[in-house]
Amino acid sequence: MVEKYCKVILIQKSRYIDKKFTYKTYLDVCLGQIVYVPFGRGNKQLEAIIVEIQEKLPCDEDKLKEIVSLGEKTNLDYDKIALAFWIRDYYMCSYLDALSLLYPSQIRKGSAKFEDFVVLKDKLALQLEYLDLKTNAHVKKYLYKLILDNVELSRDRLNEEFKGKNISAYINNLKEKEIIEIKSSRIFRDPSNDNINNTTYIKHALNEEQNNILEEISDELSTKNRPVLLKGITGSGKTEIYMELIDKMIEEGKGSIVLVPEISLTPQTIARFTARFKAKVAVLHSHLSVGQRYDEWSKIENIDAPVVIGARSALFAPVRNLGLIVIDECHEDAYRSELNPKYDSVEVACKLNELQAVSVILGSATPKVEQYYKAKNEEYKLVELSKRANNKPLPSIEIIDMKEDAKLGNLSFLSFSLQTKISSAMKKKEQVILFLNRRGYANFLSCDSCGHVPKCKNCDISLTYHKKNQTLRCHYCNFEIPFHKVCESCNEGKMKDIGIGTERIEAEVRELFPEAKVFRMDKDTVSRKNSHSEILSAFKHTKGAILIGTQMIGKGLDFPMVSLVGVINADQGLNAPDFRSNERMFSLIEQVGGRAGRGDIDGKVLIQTFSPDNYVLKYILNHDFEGFYNEEIKLRENFSYLPYSNIIRVLVSSVNEQNAANSSMQIKDAIIFYLKKKAVDNVNIMGPFPCLVSKIENKYRWQILIKDSEVEIHLIKSIINYILTEKRSVVLLDNVNASVDINPINMV
Repeated sequence: MVEKYCKVILIQKSRYIDKKFTYKTYLDVCLGQIVYVPFGRGNKQLEAIIVEIQEKLPCDEDKLKEIVSLGEKTNLDYDKIALAFWIRDYYMCSYLDALSLLYPSQIRKGSAKFEDFVVLKDKLALQLEYLDLKTNAHVKKYLYKLILDNVELSRDRLNEEFKGKNISAYINNLKEKEIIEIKSSRIFRDPSNDNINNTTYIKHALNEEQNNILEEISDELSTKNRPVLLKGITGSGKTEIYMELIDKMIEEGKGSIVLVPEISLTPQTIARFTARFKAKVAVLHSHLSVGQRYDEWSKIENIDAPVVIGARSALFAPVRNLGLIVIDECHEDAYRSELNPKYDSVEVACKLNELQAVSVILGSATPKVEQYYKAKNEEYKLVELSKRANNKPLPSIEIIDMKEDAKLGNLSFLSFSLQTKISSAMKKKEQVILFLNRRGYANFLSCDSCGHVPKCKNCDISLTYHKKNQTLRCHYCNFEIPFHKVCESCNEGKMKDIGIGTERIEAEVRELFPEAKVFRMDKDTVSRKNSHSEILSAFKHTKGAILIGTQMIGKGLDFPMVSLVGVINADQGLNAPDFRSNERMFSLIEQVGGRAGRGDIDGKVLIQTFSPDNYVLKYILNHDFEGFYNEEIKLRENFSYLPYSNIIRVLVSSVNEQNAANSSMQIKDAIIFYLKKKAVDNVNIMGPFPCLVSKIENKYRWQILIKDSEVEIHLIKSIINYILTEKRSVVLLDNVNASVDINPINMV
């Protein structure tokens, strides 16, 4: 038997052992296999994953320990392990974190579900038994009738049908007579719901523009196979093109992955794809139970479902012979993970395009500036849909200056113009969407006597007022306290609510339009399983309805009866302290506005603002993405932001504020020291300084920001990685953690 040498990654959450360890074995092992190995002086048995197998080793093999035993085989092969290692190096996470993306712990925890079925063997015999039953044998008669009418009958269904009645004796008697048999079969837990299962698909013939674009994409994928950026205005029919491409993949025996940014979009997308591709579709997203996720994963591994739909993590589904990745609404921040590893789905997909020649389609009406820049510079193939699929025009846009409304004495959060147009839509039994990207009733409360503002005890943030539950809640850690009308600080003043959230808009809309059916969709209303699809389905089938929501209603939704979209407060996003704020607001408003006029009814968008002269609104007014991009890219170049430089964020946190501050300073000093050793002294290092939200969940947060405009990013990353691993005990004080984010989307 040949001795093999295996490099393994320990399944242990510790940076100190974030490296490959070599063991020898005579066992029959394979890549990706779970094994048990002795570790440390005490030879404690630990779980590990094999990531490399060699038959020769250039070292003293006598010193090597031997693998103790074998565990389960995983789906991790050479390509997946190579991708995991790239993720580890690029996003500066641990080996285990990277490997866990491709073989998540939920899959390891899951198990197949089996159910007993009553199977009819001898129909004639059972018919005779049925005829011999006494007139008053009601339970037996009903049972026999059910078995006769169903070739195969679930034991669970029978138990539910005969709740409180003991039918086991009757079933056992039939089994002894060999009239029936009991078979155990695996069942797959359905990740969808009735709204999805009842959706019918009507295939639409592609229009001339769609056909031309489909041909152009197909030519690109068969030749250069660069990532394709499909820039198509809202309602231009990008999804139909995706489905045509998936059809081709199925014909070629290849699998496809379709990513959507929000859980709220998943039900509608699943419904459309399931209606077209039937049982070939698997679903992966965070709202699945462990059992449902395990079943969907199994379907994908067994090639029973060559089409996978889901949110960010679905990118790592074990699709056999993967041919196509579609990332819809590719501009969305939701494709970026804020937990380790802090990966970007678009970047990972493009790496798969490079490593495994997987075709990648990025779809958006408003791509990110850096995505469009890459397309302009031919890193991506740019194709554009300029017309709506039904040839309807984009909705007209009107900017409402709220200062003028205030002068006229309007105390409502809805302008006179918006109120008038909502009223008109309700009379016509049309639908309205109102967008406000903030949940709760009021942003915070303030005492009218002493000015006290209730804050979270765990985070450096004011508490949001939720009127329905009469609570004050932190949206970072979910800390909650009851609402008190009288100030608890001075015991005299009354608490006044400041600012607005979706709950407040809902209350005002209900008061102004009592005849309307009002729905609200935000994080507070979609916590239950299937609540996303239930709200959307109810809204879709209700005439004269108003949907109020946060960004989860701002993309991908297709409701032909929506004639009006109102953006309640455009200023909210335009003034955020982030270089991406203008880009985000342009996308949000353009996307949510695109929900209007998608059917036979003309669409109208009203944008409320106190800053009507803002240049972003000027371009939104004319749906002018090109104009916005040209102005924004100049600003990015002047200030050396993406795509002209990368930003590396080192986040340091601790329960001890001084330790966090001191460790941050030591990390910065170490970075400068090692850069100087490489004769580099022109790196732009900002900080350390406290984060905008300086404390979250009782941990104080400090950050260092590094720009790489003139220095190779790989050099900086290697230095930071060396400091945080090899020099970790030197730079980090007790109870201090440090993490790294490459081009972070959240600077809070």
